Amino acid sequence: MIGRVKILLLLSILVTGNAIADTIDINLGALHLPSCYDPGDGSCISYNNKTPGIGFSLSLENNFKFVAGTYKNSFYYLSEYAGVGYDKKFYSDTNIMYGFGILTGLATGYSHTIQSNTFLTMMILPQLLLGSKDVWLSVGVLPSANTVKYTNIFTLQASILLN
Repeated sequence: MIGRVKILLLLSILVTGNAIADTIDINLGALHLPSCYDPGDGSCISYNNKTPGIGFSLSLENNFKFVAGTYKNSFYYLSEYAGVGYDKKFYSDTNIMYGFGILTGLATGYSHTIQSNTFLTMMILPQLLLGSKDVWLSVGVLPSANTVKYTNIFTLQASILLN
């Protein structure tokens, strides 16, 4: 896994011109509705809701960002992802941050599943953000048309601003 993270860091250098991550992103888990899938034999196999992972974000211009990382996916395989995102953040008078965002990109780790036979899978993840300027939670929804057909996936991620 460490070798793959190094590859993602190298990719970030090529895309952005520097390797300084603005934010560390920690995948905390997922919730699948429905909670299991039929592999084709009529049985019901539970999705993985324990999807730990780590990634980073590099701020670009106009609220855009480059994201990359790794996590254990819904089918218990290791996945790597890279893509771009957009966040719109608002701040209350008490310094509470709230907002919304969207991530889109490509992920590996789904080629041996019933859902995909390709090495890279495209994902789109709308998110709601809540926290402070330095630490926040993101709740995302992968609509059923994404990686796992007929299943909506809710994700939870914590982000920590580094500078």
